Amino acid sequence: MKWRFRIMGFVAAFLFLISLVAIGGFSTGASGAPKAIKLSAGAMGQSIYMLLGVLAKRMEEGTSGLKASVIAGGGKANPRLVNLKKVDIAFTVMGLYRSAILGAKPYKKKYSDLRVLADVQGHGAMYFMVTEDTGLTSIDQIKAKKYPLKVCTFLKSGPPEVDTRRTLAEYGITYDDIKKWGGRVNFSQWTDCISMVRDGHANALLGATSLPSSFHAEAAKARKMRMLPLKEEVIQRMVKKYKYLRVTLPKGLYGIVSNDMPTIGTTYYFFAHKDLTDQLAYDFVKTMYTHADDVKNVHVAFKGFKPNLMAKGLVGQIHPGAVKFYKEKGLIK
Repeated sequence: MKWRFRIMGFVAAFLFLISLVAIGGFSTGASGAPKAIKLSAGAMGQSIYMLLGVLAKRMEEGTSGLKASVIAGGGKANPRLVNLKKVDIAFTVMGLYRSAILGAKPYKKKYSDLRVLADVQGHGAMYFMVTEDTGLTSIDQIKAKKYPLKVCTFLKSGPPEVDTRRTLAEYGITYDDIKKWGGRVNFSQWTDCISMVRDGHANALLGATSLPSSFHAEAAKARKMRMLPLKEEVIQRMVKKYKYLRVTLPKGLYGIVSNDMPTIGTTYYFFAHKDLTDQLAYDFVKTMYTHADDVKNVHVAFKGFKPNLMAKGLVGQIHPGAVKFYKEKGLIK
């Protein structure tokens, strides 16, 4: 019997060691070369998830023995995941990255160990879509009429939901107000939001995501929808307060935008922990740079990607490995 317990003990110890490797981010082989890395995107099906999937494949092709996997993280959660070294490279929107390194809302602490890698240049845009049967033609009418809006936005505290909450606040509206007026607020994946709109369980689709967005295009096909514009003073306040970008929804978008419509948006960032090896950081930005056509073609949101702008105007400290590559290419001094 003793030998059985000894074998069981060896097996338990082995499994424990395996679990330690699995919990962490990249692992290294005997040579010290990274053998596996985790990249954290947003929800499956979103443009950034598709992009990271392509970049992971290109990195594997360019590095012998490397295994790169992509998980569905989230723009708000990813700074924390990287800070804990649960993942190696991740995405977020520029505004949230800035908040994370400063310790500003929605974060409660500074994530000072984060290092930016690249500006993806895929501009997300804030959409304020309602069904035509609401009769709403402006966001101001929601408060004035105390309209019982049935909202569906993204998962709570995800970037699109943060954008929704901030936008409503500029009009003096809270989620509690909407509920008090007889409406409701649903926090879900975009696919579920589309189903709610289609089935009549939601009459408002709010939040920022890629421009264009296949989810919002589908909603416009499922129901008669209307895009409500953001007031110019609201856009200016949000640009100043949160460092959003001014983005334009082009005429004809989803068949419901009658004229070019200004809104807020933000660019996407890739970032890592300061302890990520310089070689991995170098290889990642090199992959983006050398496979620029793949970036442009993976989704229409990235069609304007320019590799020579990857390092332009980055917020916070750039990872040393990325700095090395950018200097070699003359992108930074």
